[in-house]
Amino acid sequence: MEFKLLGPLEVVLDDRRAALPTRARERCLLAALLVSAGRTLPPGELIRCAWDDDDPPEGTFRSYLAHVREFLAATDGGARLAREEGGYRLLVDPDSIDLHRFRRLQGQAAAAARAGRADEAVAALCEAEALWRGPALGGLPGLWASAIQDSLDEERLACVKRRLGLELDLGRHAELAGELRRLSARYPLDEVLIACEMTALYRSGRQADALALYRQARDHLLVQGIEPGPELAALHQHILRQDLQPPRVSLRRRPALPDQPSAVPAPAGAFVGRADELRALTSTTPGPAQVAVITGMPGVGKTRLAIEATLHLASRYPDGQLYLEFHTHQAGVAPLGTDEALRRLLEMAGCRTPTPSPRCCPGAGRVPSSSPPGSACPG
Repeated sequence: MEFKLLGPLEVVLDDRRAALPTRARERCLLAALLVSAGRTLPPGELIRCAWDDDDPPEGTFRSYLAHVREFLAATDGGARLAREEGGYRLLVDPDSIDLHRFRRLQGQAAAAARAGRADEAVAALCEAEALWRGPALGGLPGLWASAIQDSLDEERLACVKRRLGLELDLGRHAELAGELRRLSARYPLDEVLIACEMTALYRSGRQADALALYRQARDHLLVQGIEPGPELAALHQHILRQDLQPPRVSLRRRPALPDQPSAVPAPAGAFVGRADELRALTSTTPGPAQVAVITGMPGVGKTRLAIEATLHLASRYPDGQLYLEFHTHQAGVAPLGTDEALRRLLEMAGCRTPTPSPRCCPGAGRVPSSSPPGSACPG
């Protein structure tokens, strides 16, 4: 049995998804127990995970928890909810939960890196990243789920940055170019990612581009009222003097890594209804160039249905998933122009595009450009 938290909550038994508890709060209780597997959780903490600041009747909490226990027993996957002094503890093999495998692999990578086995560390980190299927706990409502999503996203980004640093040390700068472009577009103020991209550009013989990236990054930071940190500033000086330390060279091949941009937002709450429509969107046979169109009046839930279908289908499309908001019915915001829409799609896909002016691209002024000047991807 597999319990999947690094994406929409899923329980997989014999390669088939099990039907989850129907109530959103029961799914939150299950997720909380899985996140803290092996640790005793007091009733008050479980209640906060599922009810936020509300205080449900004790009978309701016990009933919902009983349903979770029945679900675990029915799946017969070796997980058991135990009542212990001070609370409840999920007894389960931690390796059957993707989140705990993710953390174990990061620990393995750290140990390998300390021992000087950088290739082995990179392989473990690539395996850890491959466990992600989208925003963690996608579709779960509530303050606890939102906080956990943010925390796990930080863990994922930290894992990515550790791998990037190791791969740059191994001389793989050319292979990282596209991924670094996508990451810098998504996190334009992250100085570690800026430094990684500057290093990759410089080592690829593109000193001018590396310096231009620093200038643009500094401009972004100054808008926030801060100067680049000492490490980024020192890297800038090394590139100016052309004395950046060369990387070590690895003769081993780079491990396979899912290189998939995903701009799909995390769902705002539980998805209710539209079962027939969702089935129609997700039950098609995989194949090239399939197009689905969802129509309806504003506000009926077309976007929410599209996001839910995308989360279900993400594993079929490992090259990535893109999401673009056209603001067609958003009060006070002009609809997105076609030039700006194309620019954003190219940027999400890892292509560097020229910074547009608000005059030529309606809507561009409301979204800061995060890519350094350059040219779009070759055809």
